Amino acid sequence: MNKTIRCLLVEDSEDDALLVLAELRRGGYTVTHERVETPEAMRAALDRQPWDIVIADYKMPRFSGLGALELLKGSGTDLPSIVVSGTIGEDIAVKMMQAGAHDYIIKGKLARLVPAVERELSDAEGRREGKRAEEALKLEQALLTNLLRTSPDHIYFKNRQSRFIRINDKMTQSFGLRSPADAVGKSDFDFFTEEHARQAYEDEQQVMRTGKPLVGIEEKETWPDGRVTWVSTNKVPLRDADGNFTGLVGISRDITGRMQAEEALRLAHERLRRFVDSNIIGIVIAVTDGEVIEANDYFLRLVGHTREELTQGKINWRTSTPPEWLPASEHAFEEMRKRGSCLPYEKEYLRPDGTRVPVLLADAMLPGPREEVAAFAIDLTERKRTEEALRQQSEEIRVRNERLTRFNATAVGRELRMIELKREVNELCQKLGEPPRHRVTGNEPAKQAELELPG
Repeated sequence: MNKTIRCLLVEDSEDDALLVLAELRRGGYTVTHERVETPEAMRAALDRQPWDIVIADYKMPRFSGLGALELLKGSGTDLPSIVVSGTIGEDIAVKMMQAGAHDYIIKGKLARLVPAVERELSDAEGRREGKRAEEALKLEQALLTNLLRTSPDHIYFKNRQSRFIRINDKMTQSFGLRSPADAVGKSDFDFFTEEHARQAYEDEQQVMRTGKPLVGIEEKETWPDGRVTWVSTNKVPLRDADGNFTGLVGISRDITGRMQAEEALRLAHERLRRFVDSNIIGIVIAVTDGEVIEANDYFLRLVGHTREELTQGKINWRTSTPPEWLPASEHAFEEMRKRGSCLPYEKEYLRPDGTRVPVLLADAMLPGPREEVAAFAIDLTERKRTEEALRQQSEEIRVRNERLTRFNATAVGRELRMIELKREVNELCQKLGEPPRHRVTGNEPAKQAELELPG
């Protein structure tokens, strides 16, 4: 198999360099190389491109193997380095290895060169993989630490006994602890009431027994001081390298606000439903084009339809409205489009049996893609009957009063004439020297006033 290698040769002898290259090619390598013999040239070569290996002569006129090793170390580049020398003693070899050389080769014994290169390339790749793994581990640890410090959710790790082995800062704060380490070895029984702690323990043991995570479960947390909070929790089992369950990790998000809002909404809906079902007044939801979407029994009785007809979509308020009353509805819609609701107004509904029923309506426009209206309706039949009865009574009183006035006027006229005749008789008696025949006093006008009644 053809192998490629990028080799930086630190060598002053071109012939010796050719021998090294020939040995590498004999070992099956395709070599890309550059020969340098000064520190400046080596530094420039390292900056110019990446290399796989450095092979340096021990002794050169302007440079040395030790100098090359120090320069390579100072560059921060982790490259395998092999020193090649004509003669080298044990003390020098030790010095080379201490300086960073990975191997040394005698120029007259280059047969060891290819195995040494292969070994060092493999070791270098192992070091690079280890470094990459170490960097990845450091990154993961940094990410985990940052997550545990900044997450607004509760994050925790537990062992097989459901005892905490680590919690995040938010959970530390919620537990009233000074440090996450204060929770290690403790369990939910140390922070919650028996009810919640027992349920959480059973759930976690099930996760670790079956290996099946719990996702999105809603937990009610009851605290020793009586507070109640709600969380949405995910609990996932943890395994070791052999696949054995060692514990779990949990993430709990506070949903207390959402639960309170849902409960408030439920209560509001229940109150509204109870009011609608009480049938104190008619409640109807309809579309402005006529379709009745929802109505309570009061309204259905009002318009003479059944709930089955409502379910089948057979009730239309427009067809149930006499033509002369449709302008009142249209005026109400115009008012609602301007300000969302309208003032109460009267109209009539026409029932399927032909009878009419007077009603009082008040409408409000509902939000949504269609023009839907919620309205209350009150049956005015009894009120209209009462008003008609009162009108008839008032008319009867008026007629009788007119009759009485005419009668009084006739009676008063007769009385006044009698008084006048009595006065004339008394005057004649006076002329004849006779005493008055009739008694006429100053009270006659009062009697006249008593006889006069208002018209």
